[in-house]
Amino acid sequence: MVVWVTGASSGIGEELVYQLSKLGVSLVLSARRVHELERVKRKCLENGNLKGEDMLVLPLGLSDRSSHEVATKAVLQEFGRVSSNVCLYSVNGIALSEFEITRKDILIYGALGDMGV
Repeated sequence: MVVWVTGASSGIGEELVYQLSKLGVSLVLSARRVHELERVKRKCLENGNLKGEDMLVLPLGLSDRSSHEVATKAVLQEFGRVSSNVCLYSVNGIALSEFEITRKDILIYGALGDMGV
C-alpha cells in the first residue's frame, strides 16, 4: 500500500505519517518545507518499519496547481500506484482536510483507531 500524505511536515499529517510508517505502509511525504519533510522522514526511518526506498519526499504547494501533474507523475514513477491520498492543509490558520478512502484503507484506519490515533 502506498499512501500520499500532503501536509506531512507538521501536526496531524506528521503524526499520521509516523503511525503509518510503524505499519510498514510506503509513504509519499508532501508539504512546502523540504527540511521539515526530511526531518519527518528521518524519524520514520529511525522508529518505523520502513527503509529509505519505501518513502519519497516530494515538496509540493497545493495552491500551485500547475505542479500537481508533475508531482503525480513522480509518485507513479517511484511506486507505480497510489493506494490512498490524505490531504491535510491550512488556509489562514484554518485546518482543512480531504480524504480519499478506498476499501483497502478501512483496515489501515481501523488499525490506527485501535492505536488511539
